[in-house]
Amino acid sequence: AGSQGHFARMDVTEPETIEQAVAAAVSKFGALDGIVNNVAGMALNRIDQRVTELGLDDWNLILATNLTSAFLGMKHGIRAMLDGGKGGSVVNIASEAGIRGMNGLEGYTASKGAIVAMTRSVASYYARYNVRCNTLAVGFVNTGGDRIEELLRDPLFAGEIQRHHLGHVG
Repeated sequence: AGSQGHFARMDVTEPETIEQAVAAAVSKFGALDGIVNNVAGMALNRIDQRVTELGLDDWNLILATNLTSAFLGMKHGIRAMLDGGKGGSVVNIASEAGIRGMNGLEGYTASKGAIVAMTRSVASYYARYNVRCNTLAVGFVNTGGDRIEELLRDPLFAGEIQRHHLGHVG
């Protein structure tokens, strides 16, 4: 497909929407040679909490949003790449929280850490089929709006942001 792409709006907690998005890309371009799994379900202590406070339903929602969606993206995306016969590239967006942890966001931290581990496992197997699989573990990024300002006012996050490796928010 060269410099073309396909964007699909979906509810990542609904497995069939991920499969449909992959099928739509294959239908549009004839094959799939890349997929990016970029989801960050995090809700400032409204859902995710410290492990002793985190409810099981909230835990399951966080894992479905962050981890299961990446699993399904890889499952259907890699199948399409294998069917295309040329391989391809998978990029999973994780977080520095998945590597070093983040106080009070146990669900988010666990889900992003699992993405890092799952990516390593998938990469080691599917490399033989010319499918590259990598993780990008990002820190805090100002994506616009009031989100960063809200984080800076939250005592739990203010310290995390101050310890950010770059010394500022990206």
